[in-house]
Amino acid sequence: MAAIDRLQPWRQALAPLTAEMARALLPWVERLSLALGPLAQVDPEADGDPDGFTGLGRRGPYERLVPTEWLLATEAPDEFVRRAAAGEHAFFQLARRSEAGSRVSAAFFDAGPMQIGAPRLVHLALLLLLERRAQAAQARFFWGVAQRPSTLREAVTPEQAQLLLDGRSRVDLDESLVNLIRGYHQLRDAGRELWLVGGPQVRALAPGPFVEIVEPIELEPTRLLARVRRPDRVEVEVALPLP
Repeated sequence: MAAIDRLQPWRQALAPLTAEMARALLPWVERLSLALGPLAQVDPEADGDPDGFTGLGRRGPYERLVPTEWLLATEAPDEFVRRAAAGEHAFFQLARRSEAGSRVSAAFFDAGPMQIGAPRLVHLALLLLLERRAQAAQARFFWGVAQRPSTLREAVTPEQAQLLLDGRSRVDLDESLVNLIRGYHQLRDAGRELWLVGGPQVRALAPGPFVEIVEPIELEPTRLLARVRRPDRVEVEVALPLP
């Protein structure tokens, strides 16, 4: 019963998996979700064309200072200066025209020889979590295999999940592949993020957030380590006991 209760919040995210695999990956999903956190919020004034005003605020450029404040500068300059020093001035706040689908989260997974085996299961857990995270933020989610940089996929179905697990390449992830990914897909603009998931090399190669998956050197391996870095957060290391 406890296992069923723990699965309930993740039932939709884990829907592409068999019941057995969903139960096996649940501890990883729970831990990785905390490390990933929600999709970062975008400054509403940093995206989209101006579209009137949304109201008043205490911050803004002085060309948007409300007329009554300028009147105060003429009639009571000392009070104008006091209000400025205290952050009490009122500014018109710009509204921005939001384009549908402008928020995007994308992830590319290393299918090279260093990520075969258990790390590929971590890829699968992250694929499902990143899609759920984007949906929660009403953003679009895309994913791809780093060794096929021109191809982005949007669906996360049982068939697509199996495609990720089955992906194989003899080519190691390197700077040329990352540059191709960035060249094919404009994913570094405001409101868009690009995750890179792979082995230790992603630390030096990732243009933004990454998940570094490490297999500790142990006589009898019992876990994997996932190191999650986001530009707006402290790096987090997550221990993932092998199923």
